[in-house]
Amino acid sequence: GGDLYPFAAGGMRIKDDADASGPAALRLRSEPNPCRDRTTLRYRLDAPGPARLTVHDLQGRAIVTLVDGSLERGEHTATWTGRDARGRRVPAGVYLLRLAAAGGARTQAPLVLLETR
Repeated sequence: GGDLYPFAAGGMRIKDDADASGPAALRLRSEPNPCRDRTTLRYRLDAPGPARLTVHDLQGRAIVTLVDGSLERGEHTATWTGRDARGRRVPAGVYLLRLAAAGGARTQAPLVLLETR
């Protein structure tokens, strides 16, 4: 086994699209970022196959899985409404979007969630 997302809480380095690694490069971004209650996550897969898009807190804990299944090559979108897997609003703060895809490709990007008005 092994975690799809190796993560060390101390001395962490947040990777972004420029650090995409694996056999196929991925692209991941959120609009808007920062956001208050909703953001659209746009990502590209360079190969068809399994993909998982998750939101994590800065301690590396998974908050919610937004996508987990087989997808075609190309552009995709998902929406996050600032809620965890149980539908509860999460606190304002910095979160990590993590995308893992076929062939071991993965990337992550930071997302800032602001207080709602």
